[in-house]
Amino acid sequence: MRTYKILIMKKPSLKINPQLTDSYSRERWIADAYETNGSESAKLARVSIVSRLDHYCLKVHKMKTEDVFEWMKKEAKTSEILTQYAIDFLSQYVKFCQKDHKDIIINKGRNTKTNKLSKKNYLHKLHNNSIPGKVFSSRGFMSQVGGIRIHNDDMKRVPIPNTIKKGMYDDEEAEPLTAEQANNVINRVKQQRSVALYNFMNDTGYRISEAGMVKDSDFDFYANPPTVKTPSMSVKGVMARGVRYLRSSTAFQIKTIIESNKHYVFRFSDAQSLVAFRKAEYKKIKQAYDELGMTQVYEDTSRRKYNLHSWRKRCGTEYARNNNESMSDGYLRHSKYLAQYHLKTKDERIEAFRRAEIDLAIDETEKLKVKNTALEDEKEALASLKAEMLEMRGLLKQSKIKSVRHLQLTNPHLDPKNYTEEMKDALVKEFLKEQK
Repeated sequence: MRTYKILIMKKPSLKINPQLTDSYSRERWIADAYETNGSESAKLARVSIVSRLDHYCLKVHKMKTEDVFEWMKKEAKTSEILTQYAIDFLSQYVKFCQKDHKDIIINKGRNTKTNKLSKKNYLHKLHNNSIPGKVFSSRGFMSQVGGIRIHNDDMKRVPIPNTIKKGMYDDEEAEPLTAEQANNVINRVKQQRSVALYNFMNDTGYRISEAGMVKDSDFDFYANPPTVKTPSMSVKGVMARGVRYLRSSTAFQIKTIIESNKHYVFRFSDAQSLVAFRKAEYKKIKQAYDELGMTQVYEDTSRRKYNLHSWRKRCGTEYARNNNESMSDGYLRHSKYLAQYHLKTKDERIEAFRRAEIDLAIDETEKLKVKNTALEDEKEALASLKAEMLEMRGLLKQSKIKSVRHLQLTNPHLDPKNYTEEMKDALVKEFLKEQK
């Protein structure tokens, strides 16, 4: 008789610490921005959000931010009262963001020429376009760190200003560069890596942070036209699969700066952070803009019209000029048109780039080269088509001759005068069918 052992599972001990925490701090909230998509800019954005919230709470509520949250939860007798507290908190925050606060100094020092504080020195008001993002991010911070949640319907009671954006996919403010302006900037900068970077953003419409994430393995220089893989997730949080295209001159410039032991193509080194890379390039191009007198600013925000984003805007402008707005938005990976863009075939997407390629060229010499190349390709295509037509005519003529001979052999008593064109064509078709 067989015997069986019965295994009894022991209950886990409640004394064991599973390394879990019951709190969610601001430090973790900030760090999670990077953990989500690997974007240092997203992490930096959360730092800015918390910093403005802290200034608001200290000035308006005379408390630290987390202390305000604790006060609301302690004082609220019902969930309805807590919701009202939260709505009032965000409503006052909107008003705070709409005003300059010269009493809140964020950077020491004054303008040496005017002896006045600049907007870089004090906490200045936000543009209406920026406020919705700040408010909803603050709502997330209040929910995840403060434990106070607001329903979407309740958020409608917060007086968030209307924006002037075309849609949720719209980009930051910037004026597109003309070909002449772009050429002048490149002649001023001269550094090989930066020149390659600007041409790259000009062709692909990449944001500066996206360009900083590009690795040498992302390029295919043997494709026609050369291509670069888009990141699986852009810094804006939009899926941006597929490839974008490069002019031959841009591909050549990039190949010259790629090092065998280097992965991030446009950064000074792999050790350079994305934030440091972006700051260094902004400083460099700002100097070039200043030397060229391109210092214009928007009246409502005082932001410069020409910045690193101007290269992306130039790409979108030329793409739209030579194709259409939706094709341009799709190429730039605006979420609203991305799916529509990917419905296009590979050949259609390449053709769209070819149409824009001449205007994407920066100097006149390159424009002429691109035009000449396009003309040569067109001539070659026409010559090939002509050769095919001549060959078909020759085959057709031979087929007719052979068909008539075939008719003569099979019908020796038939008068050649009765060989109608219809009979000849029918015989030709039959002959060609047999040849296949």
